[in-house]
Amino acid sequence: MADSTIRTREEFNIEGITSVHHFEYRSDFIFKSEYHDYWTLFFVEEGIFELSHPGKKEEAAELARDHLYLQAPDENYSFRSLGDVPARVFTMGFYCNDANLDLLANRDQLCDKYLKSLMESIARESSLCFTSRVDGSSRYYLERKYNQPFGGEQLITLWMKSLFIALIRRQLQESRLEVPIYDSDSLKRDILMFERITNYYMDHITEHLKIEKVCQDLSIGRSHLQRIFRKQADMGAIEYFCRMRISVARDYIRDKEMNLTDTAQALGYSSVQYFSKQFKKYTGMTPSEYKNSIKAAGNDPVYRHIHPE
Repeated sequence: MADSTIRTREEFNIEGITSVHHFEYRSDFIFKSEYHDYWTLFFVEEGIFELSHPGKKEEAAELARDHLYLQAPDENYSFRSLGDVPARVFTMGFYCNDANLDLLANRDQLCDKYLKSLMESIARESSLCFTSRVDGSSRYYLERKYNQPFGGEQLITLWMKSLFIALIRRQLQESRLEVPIYDSDSLKRDILMFERITNYYMDHITEHLKIEKVCQDLSIGRSHLQRIFRKQADMGAIEYFCRMRISVARDYIRDKEMNLTDTAQALGYSSVQYFSKQFKKYTGMTPSEYKNSIKAAGNDPVYRHIHPE
């Protein structure tokens, strides 16, 4: 090997896969306690999936469609399905001892198109490479398929690494830890402006905001505003505000036990019908379904294991 050759390095390595699950949890399913010495990756394909940590003060994470959560090892956690719509969740357990992955531990991540495509590839290839078997006592066995495609397991680990690298880069950007990216004064100003706009959003959460008013009140150009949100949140400025309103609406329904009419009025929606349409658009269920799911979550119904086609 030539002296000028650079040996490429890896920031982390996937040491082994311990489990692959594809479950559809009934609307009131509750799993009260789980503990592993390995990482667990959750990806929600449909419905809403709540994950919490008994004994800790942190709020439970409500994972909607296309949300991802990386559960750290050696921690007790519980989860449940919310809503009348069953929660369809892909789960994978794996070992990785590299400290870099700690940046993603126990964080709710919304997947953009690229991250979602990686998750879909991981799930699809896993169904071709492994047999997920669950017997009546819920004991689980991960088995290799004898006819798995050439290089399948290697592709899974490559896609997992690509997924984690993309998430870590995004996390570093959001937390301003990647100095070369945020060393620019203009980018620093964009970050401060993003925080200023989101604070403005919260102050006007009961209004039907339009981009023109936001730009006028904050003295910012329309194209600059959209560019900031595409960079910081991977979505448009108004979509971000709409998601904030729905998040507050869920708090009202859950914590204040407000009826749907009062919730819609409190947040300034023009009608209950429009509020319900927006709520379902961003959560996958209607406000009534969400409210009923909170009341129904009390028993341990049987869940269904989804067999790949």
